[in-house]
Amino acid sequence: MSPDGITLNLITKELQKILIHGRVERIHQPEKREIVMIIRSSGQSLRLLISAQAENARLHLTTKEKKNPLSPPIFCTVLRKHLEGSRLTDIQQDGLDRVVRLTFSHIAESGEFEDVVLVVEIMGKHSNIILVDPQSNQIIDGIKRYTHALSRYREVLPGRTYLSPPAQRKVHPLTLDEENFMQLMLDHPLEKPLKEILFRMLEGLGPALVREMIFQAGLEPNLRLEYCGEHELRSLWQALQGFILHLIRGESIDPVLAFEGKQPTAYALYPPTQYQGLQLIHCESVNELLDRYYHACLEINKFQQTRGHLATLTRHELSRCNKKLSGQERDEADAEKAMKFRLQGEMIFAQLHLIEPGAQEVILPNLYEPQGAQIKVTLDPSLSAAQNAQKLFRKYNKARDTLKMMKKHKKITTADLRSGDLFMFFHH
Repeated sequence: MSPDGITLNLITKELQKILIHGRVERIHQPEKREIVMIIRSSGQSLRLLISAQAENARLHLTTKEKKNPLSPPIFCTVLRKHLEGSRLTDIQQDGLDRVVRLTFSHIAESGEFEDVVLVVEIMGKHSNIILVDPQSNQIIDGIKRYTHALSRYREVLPGRTYLSPPAQRKVHPLTLDEENFMQLMLDHPLEKPLKEILFRMLEGLGPALVREMIFQAGLEPNLRLEYCGEHELRSLWQALQGFILHLIRGESIDPVLAFEGKQPTAYALYPPTQYQGLQLIHCESVNELLDRYYHACLEINKFQQTRGHLATLTRHELSRCNKKLSGQERDEADAEKAMKFRLQGEMIFAQLHLIEPGAQEVILPNLYEPQGAQIKVTLDPSLSAAQNAQKLFRKYNKARDTLKMMKKHKKITTADLRSGDLFMFFHH
């Protein structure tokens, strides 16, 4: 969830009050698509985070610190060369579009002051951070480089001419009157939902603001234009006048985070009506709002990734333990079968007189169960009857020890399986 144009407009206004004339002390690039600028302003060092990540592109002050790579990436090195030690002289947004230009002034090699512009484009997967020479309008570098093979519209490469993102042909809400608003709405296909029309028509409004506008107009969130009459359209216009325009002018701002339990659901510039029943946490500024929201999302994502990693490890361990238990059960069964060697050895010792030297096999009565089946014993013809009995006792002793060990190991494996099953149950 990246900030919409109105949120970015309020961020820009807050940054203008705080950072203008600030000096760039240091620049870091903790993530592949994210930079942090340490700017000294009004006696304090502030951290300006600029992200071009597809899902979390944004621009705001942050109090959170991240670990930086041992060697700075190329783009970070370029920014340090051109911006460290410079002064931030201007921050401007392109209308209510999601493009912000930060102008920095530094002393060039000629000894004269020279400007350089950092263009922040918050455009979802097309987001970018581009350093531009305003005199020649040439790109110095971009955090995302690409050629015409990726984009027919423009190339982002050092030395290329900078082109702004394609215009979206939306209308700035402050330029509308009621008649124009009604006409623009009716120019759209009747089968289109209101939320889609408003999002595509009005500059600066993201999906969340559009939903809130429809809520405040008292209309169904998925209502289509064909079911709207003059009353519905006038309700939308009044919601735009009494709600959206106040935000654009910076009036009645009350930034809030919406949580469902510990899960951050959304953020808003006002206490929203569309998030009834959720816990709302008020923030002092829009910068704080975005910083807390994205940090909370990052913590939740880290937790979910860790939980997912542990669940995968547990599944692998459960599979291993199940295979191990199957093997132990087979060994246990084999050991239990080998317990017969004791009986065979005892019957040989008790009936040595019945066994002829060199015999390979003998059938003996079971003295413990005279009425039961006789016992068939395979012999080693190279050994005497007594030696065969001793050999059978040794096999018995080995089987007895193996069975004892198998029962112990099987108990441990069963406990491991039970623990793994409990983990998967509670973390499903």
